[in-house]
Amino acid sequence: MHHLRLLINQLSRFNIVSTHQAEKLFSEFQAASKEDWEELIKNDLNGADYREKLMWDTMEGFSLPPFSTSDDFIKKESTASHIQTTAWLCCEFVTESPISKANEAIRKALEGGADACLIRSGITADPDQDNYKMTGVPIQSQADMEKLIEGIEQKAELIFDCGMASPAMIAMLSNCEGHRLRSSAVFDPLTEAAKSGTFPVQLADIKNMIQDLCEHAGPNILCADVAFYHNAGATIIQELGIALALGSEYLAMSDEKLRSKTADNLFLKLGTGPFFFPEIAKYRAIRTLWPKMLNAYGINNPKPLRIFAETGKTNKTISDPYNNLLRSVTEAMSAVTGGADILMVYPFDSESGETDYFSLRIARNIQHILREEAHFNKTDDPSSGSYYIEMLTEKIASESWKYFQQIESQGGFLCVLENGFLQREISGSREKKENEYAAGRRVLIGTNQFPDPGQKLSTGSNNAPAVTLHTRPDFVHNEPSDGFNFMHYKKAFASGAVLGELIGELYKHGKEMFLAIEEFRAGAAFDEIKLRTQTRITQYGRRPCARLVPVGNARWRDARAQFSQNVFECAGFEVRKSEGYDHVDEAIAEKDSGTADIYVLCSSDEGYDMFTEKFCGHFSGKGILILAVKPAGKEEIFREMGVDEFIFKGMNLPAFLIKIQDTLNTKGAG
Repeated sequence: MHHLRLLINQLSRFNIVSTHQAEKLFSEFQAASKEDWEELIKNDLNGADYREKLMWDTMEGFSLPPFSTSDDFIKKESTASHIQTTAWLCCEFVTESPISKANEAIRKALEGGADACLIRSGITADPDQDNYKMTGVPIQSQADMEKLIEGIEQKAELIFDCGMASPAMIAMLSNCEGHRLRSSAVFDPLTEAAKSGTFPVQLADIKNMIQDLCEHAGPNILCADVAFYHNAGATIIQELGIALALGSEYLAMSDEKLRSKTADNLFLKLGTGPFFFPEIAKYRAIRTLWPKMLNAYGINNPKPLRIFAETGKTNKTISDPYNNLLRSVTEAMSAVTGGADILMVYPFDSESGETDYFSLRIARNIQHILREEAHFNKTDDPSSGSYYIEMLTEKIASESWKYFQQIESQGGFLCVLENGFLQREISGSREKKENEYAAGRRVLIGTNQFPDPGQKLSTGSNNAPAVTLHTRPDFVHNEPSDGFNFMHYKKAFASGAVLGELIGELYKHGKEMFLAIEEFRAGAAFDEIKLRTQTRITQYGRRPCARLVPVGNARWRDARAQFSQNVFECAGFEVRKSEGYDHVDEAIAEKDSGTADIYVLCSSDEGYDMFTEKFCGHFSGKGILILAVKPAGKEEIFREMGVDEFIFKGMNLPAFLIKIQDTLNTKGAG
């Protein structure tokens, strides 16, 4: 009745009907309890328990029932007190090189309506040769920074995502005279360690850097980059548990007198996945958990947590890339509805490395449409009061806190990284997701379901090559005795120093100390299979061909033929399909069917007993022979008849397609 009461109030508020009329209108509706709904579902399931039949295993660390009521969540202070509005900053990422192109990209983004730009650079070290290379925007000196921000409007925010070099970027920017640009840094040395398998510098140096930066470098200088763990395959529960553990670790590294300042400087970077409602709840849940974690350190009434959201990478594909646009729309909606402060939508072609002005503009316009046409920025916490989302928020918050406690019970983030717990947990989650995509139980449209077999995948990239960090000819290294010092960096860059002369204080990689965590893409295996097919087409001048032979019971043959078509089109094969035959003799007699590399018999279970022997007798030696069925106890019998392979729902599709490709490659052009 809660929703009916809200509706009555709205009808009365807008003078559509009076309160009395509205109450009379809905008086015939009786309130339904959770038990009433459960009884109805039980009857529909013929007495079966819906908790066993209909529970949704999200593989995100929790399961969900098929319905929810007000009984499913505890009435308490709404998260609306933490989400004042869904207004957010529109951010665009910049990776162009040289500096002049990066400056142009920033100006175009801001002119196109972006509020912020994420400046991305990467540093890679070669310990054997004692040199460093830089990818992305090659900011190496004060002069480079001056060129980067030349002509940039003052209201913009620049967010530097440059790994351990991010503090150096902030130092250079703070030296630029007259600028009033806001700045932030995705500086997360512990996550840098997780990526590489070793600490970039000694832990004592990390502690010194955190304290020095929080005291001297300005706001938003420290980040818990949880988006990385999202893209590595972590579940929602793991993501938030890791976020809390990272925040706790950085606070523990700070002296007590600086902890409040450290908390104020710390922001969160979250990746957004495909599950619309759980992702909304994820953002809402972390806002309730973050103050709880800070309170444990005696930090009361902290400033609201700043959340930088980005669309996730794990479900983005090179195959059929325009589908990535649609995925990004729902992810962007989840993030802003959940209360993100900054949102970055990756272009649909970012995984192929062919991002251009068009794809950047369309990514930016997703946010503009959500603001200007859908008015997502006009409502305070729009999901508040929804039984389902409130229940999800509480469930995710509860499970995430337990996961955080599990990490803390082992000594905190550093300990679970060094003892391998974190790697095993994320690897396990990733493996489950990979298996689900491989079996088709999780769908990637255009990749493992409804593919475009004729699409030619891009193998190029417009990313600029890495540049070597240089030093001045007369440079003499003189590292400060007290380690990293932000004010020292400012003075050094102002005096003409370049990044290559100071980078040794930020990267001191030793041998790998623990297993590194890597990002993954769910569609990567399918993309690689299609690329292998493209290579074969180039080599032999034609696309591999699978001929479907649907015989017998029309319902079963059509269903299995449709499934078989999808299987082979996922590899980019040509598929020939007829309307169907009553008997295999009709397929044999068909004159215009042409030759093929693969022949697939599609029938009912009973039909395979009737038709397989004749199917194999005719097509044996002409190509790979396949039955579209799970053979169960008849596999040996069918193989003796001449069947080579079987395809069925739930199989490991990439493994099967690679096996077929290998067989075809062995046979050559055929």
